[in-house]
Amino acid sequence: MNDQPIRQQYGDWQQVLERYQLAYQEHSDAVQALGRRWNQLSYVRGGLFIVALAAIVGGVQALGGVTAVWWIAASFLVVAFLIAVAIHDQIEQQLEASRQRVEFFGESIARCRREWKRLVVPAIDPTPRFRPISLDLDVFGRASLAQLFSTVRTAVGLPLLAEWLMTPATPAEVRARQQAIVDLAHNSPWRERFQLNCRIAAASPVGSERFLAWIVAPGWLIRLPILLWFARITAVLTACFVIGFFSGWIPAQIAGVATLVLLGVNFMTTVFTSGKVHEIFENVSSRKNEVNQYVDLFGQLGGLESSSARLGELREAITQGPLSALHGMGTLSQIVWLGNLRRHGILFLAYLFLQFAFLWDLHLLNWLERWQARYRSRVSLWFAALGQAEVLASLGTVAFEHPNWVFAEIDSAHRQMVAEKMGHPLLPNEVRVCNDVEIGPAGTVVIVTGSNMSGKSTLLRSLGLNVILAQMGSVVCARKMLAPPVVLETSMRIDDSLSDGVSFFMAELKRLKEIVDRSREVRAVGGQFCFLLDEILQGTNSRERHIAVAAVIQQLLDQTAFGSFTTHDLDLANNDGLGKRSRSVYFTESFEKTAEGDVMTF
Repeated sequence: MNDQPIRQQYGDWQQVLERYQLAYQEHSDAVQALGRRWNQLSYVRGGLFIVALAAIVGGVQALGGVTAVWWIAASFLVVAFLIAVAIHDQIEQQLEASRQRVEFFGESIARCRREWKRLVVPAIDPTPRFRPISLDLDVFGRASLAQLFSTVRTAVGLPLLAEWLMTPATPAEVRARQQAIVDLAHNSPWRERFQLNCRIAAASPVGSERFLAWIVAPGWLIRLPILLWFARITAVLTACFVIGFFSGWIPAQIAGVATLVLLGVNFMTTVFTSGKVHEIFENVSSRKNEVNQYVDLFGQLGGLESSSARLGELREAITQGPLSALHGMGTLSQIVWLGNLRRHGILFLAYLFLQFAFLWDLHLLNWLERWQARYRSRVSLWFAALGQAEVLASLGTVAFEHPNWVFAEIDSAHRQMVAEKMGHPLLPNEVRVCNDVEIGPAGTVVIVTGSNMSGKSTLLRSLGLNVILAQMGSVVCARKMLAPPVVLETSMRIDDSLSDGVSFFMAELKRLKEIVDRSREVRAVGGQFCFLLDEILQGTNSRERHIAVAAVIQQLLDQTAFGSFTTHDLDLANNDGLGKRSRSVYFTESFEKTAEGDVMTF
């Protein structure tokens, strides 16, 4: 599996792009058609409302005369209006879903074309240790590796994506992820529907971070048992007096006065408690009932058929045991629906009656906090599985969109890093130039020389990005790649931080010292260290630079590190300390005569 492209129905990225364009057009047409239906039904809905209102007014004015015709007509018109409202709402939901699909496939097209401005930039900040590598290789930010995985949107998926990009996985973990990615790459319908639901959930007013914060917080009502018992007692008393009033068990005057007193007490209680109670409800779900979106997501993951052991583990994490995510989130969805009665246009009057007669919100909050106490220990595991599924789906999307990319074989038995036809994964497919690359074994270095703009820096960035992709389990931009597990460090773009009183030269020296120190740490624990350095120590004269660069590289090689660096100093290859431990490659250029003049290529 590792040295072969993922075999699927699409032979190259252009065929994938065509599929995305067809889907984009299909859903764009659906948006237009649904939009027309929505507008037409808006007029029908408004017309029915006016006519129904007129019929009701006519029935009222005809009191004392023949009113049956008016009220029958009004009843039919009101029913017709309610049916129109329901259909209109359904079309609106379909319209929103189609718009989401248009946006989704539009971004998929942009990703294939590397149109970075049309893609969301994941809100991820690298750790201080990883920040230099991120700046050097474009791991985070615009036109970055993270943006290539921009289908990850949820608050649980983004931190995990960042962790996978910054932390190399073990060879066993890499293989487990690769198996899951193969299954997801081949299962486009499931993957795309899952990612669409993740986008919708992430865009909702109540994100998973607020929900997860609530689930671990202590309950509010459980700490006020007197208030809960007060709500129970007043609810029983109100019910008794109302039943007594209509049944005649209690004198009408006594029952009426008592009921009014209880309604007043409940009203005052509502005034003093509704702010806190509704704040808690808002932390769980808004009026859109985001819980339903997670019910759909967990349902999708629970129903995923896959031969991958990792996907099987994620499925079991949310479906096994009496406290499964499917049952728990389904119950929570019912609680949230009842809590949203106060926002429901038709059922709002029913909510007012339940609240002032029985303190409905407090009983519902008690049910919610009992749910919280029961599932508190499981919710974080559910969402961890959801986040991992989302990141794996994103890696599956990258594999699907690049049928000719392959999985790297990461194994401690490999002494060298070897790649055939390796290219820069962030460059547009049609302009990418690929090269064979071989660096290692430990204690050796590859010196890259060549003309300006010949691609030396791009080669190092290509290698660094593909190392990161390989060690997170993703496909790599190469025909074949073998590598040992490594700790990667780079020095390519150094900031001249004048505000901190640090010159460019001093900033570069500090970065090189960090790399050398890091190589010692890695060697101390028996790891393999790889370095990529681009035109280092440019801020000094050629003689001093030659001596300094040679000294830095020798220290790294003495720590059994391996890697590559670019330079214009051809004499470094003949340095006494580097000569036997180095291999030189040169980027050549050629000129071709065209109708527009001579063109230089590398």
